Amino acid sequence: MTLRLLIWTLLLATTWAISPSANGQTVSGPNLYGAAVCENPHRPPIRQVGYQLTHRMQGARDSSCDEGCSKRSLHLTCGCPQCGPLRTWGRLEYVMGYTKGRNAPALASSGLNATNGILPAAEPLFGDKLGTGLGNGVRLDMGAWTAINSMAGMGLRFLYFGANMDELDVTSDGSTTLLAHPFFNPNLAANDARPIAGTLGGETAAGSISITSNTDIVSFEPYLRAELIRGQGFHLDLLGGYHFTRISDKISLQSQTSELTGGFINGIDTTRSLSDHFDASNHFHGASLGMMAEFRRKCWVLSIMGKISIGENSQRININGLTDFDVSPDALVGTYAGSTNSGHYEDSQVAYIPEVEFTFRKEIRENMSVSLGYSLMYWSDVLLAGDSMDATVNPNNFQAAGVQFPPLNPAFNFQPTDFWLQAVNVGIEWRY
Repeated sequence: MTLRLLIWTLLLATTWAISPSANGQTVSGPNLYGAAVCENPHRPPIRQVGYQLTHRMQGARDSSCDEGCSKRSLHLTCGCPQCGPLRTWGRLEYVMGYTKGRNAPALASSGLNATNGILPAAEPLFGDKLGTGLGNGVRLDMGAWTAINSMAGMGLRFLYFGANMDELDVTSDGSTTLLAHPFFNPNLAANDARPIAGTLGGETAAGSISITSNTDIVSFEPYLRAELIRGQGFHLDLLGGYHFTRISDKISLQSQTSELTGGFINGIDTTRSLSDHFDASNHFHGASLGMMAEFRRKCWVLSIMGKISIGENSQRININGLTDFDVSPDALVGTYAGSTNSGHYEDSQVAYIPEVEFTFRKEIRENMSVSLGYSLMYWSDVLLAGDSMDATVNPNNFQAAGVQFPPLNPAFNFQPTDFWLQAVNVGIEWRY
C-alpha cells in the first residue's frame, strides 16, 4: 500500500512538473495518446494535480470546443464542461404520465326509484377501471464523481408521482333519483343494493355519496456509478445500488342518509353515516443493477438507461368501516368493510422492478442543458386497494357489531397484481 502511494505521488508530481501548461497558459502539444492537449479557459490556472491528471489521461478535444456548439466537433473527454461530466451533476424533472388502470367493483349506482339501485337496471357511477387519467410528479437525480480521473461516482435518485385521482360526489333529494351501494347478495344469489337516498315503500330520504381513490409512488435510490467504456462522443457506465419504492393505494367511501318522511332507515334513527376505508401500501427493498450510455453530437446528447431491481416487497392493507347512527349504537362495519374482512393484513413477495429511460439533452450553456425524455417502470407484484374489495356482501352483517352471520362475506384475500408507470420527463440538468 505504501509503495503504491509513493508511485502515485511521484507520477502526479512529475506530471505537474513537466506539463507545458503548468503556468496556466493555453498550449497545445502531445499527450499520452499523441493528441492535442486542450486547456479549459473557464477554470483557474491548472495547479490542481488531480484535475491535471484527469485532463491528460482522459484524452483531449480540439480548439473548436471553445467556439460554441455550432463549431464543436466530436472529441474525447478532457474534463471541461463541453467534453463531459465534471465533479458533480444534477437533473430536476417534471414527470407527466399514466399508470396501469386499477380494478374496483361498482361502488355506487344511480337510477329511478323503481330500480332500487340494483345493477344492471341502475347506472354504475364509480368503479371498474380507476386511475386511467393523467398524473404528475417530480424526479431528482444528483451525484458527484469521486475518483481522481472521474471514472467512479456516487448518486441519488428520487421520484414522487401522484397518479390520477378518481372522485365522486353525488347528492339526491330522494324525490326521483335513488342512490345506492350495489353488491352481490349471496343469500339471494343475485345482485342487490343498499339504498342511500330515494323513495322506497312510500318512505323518502335525502342523501349523498362521496368516494375518492388515489395512488402515490415514492422511489429512493442511492447508487454507485462506474465508467466502463469511453470513446469519441460516447461513454458507457455501470450502475448499481439500493432501491426503495413505496406504492400507496387508497379507496375511501362516505355516504349520508337523512330521513324526510321516516321509515327509510330501519329502526328509530333519522340520520345514518356510512364509511369504508381500504388503505393498501407496498414497501419494496432491493438491489439494482444496470447501465447508462450517452451519445454526444455537438450540443446534443442522447442518454439511454436500463436497469433492474430485485428484492422483497412487503404488502400491507388496513380495512375498516363505520356505521354512525344518531340514536342507535354505532357499529364498526360499513358496506364493503364488514366484520368479516376488517383488520390489518400483511404479506411479503419477491418482486422485480425493471426500468428504462431515454433522454435527449440540449446544452444551452457550457454546464447547463434542458432535457426531454421517456421513462417506463414496471412492478411485478403490487397489492392495490380495489383488488382487495369483495363485491359479494351479506346484508345481514350490516348492523351487527361483532357478530358474523354466514356466508362470511365480504371476505379478504391477497390478490397482488402487476403495475406500471410510463411518463414523459421534462427537465433541466447542470454539471459543475
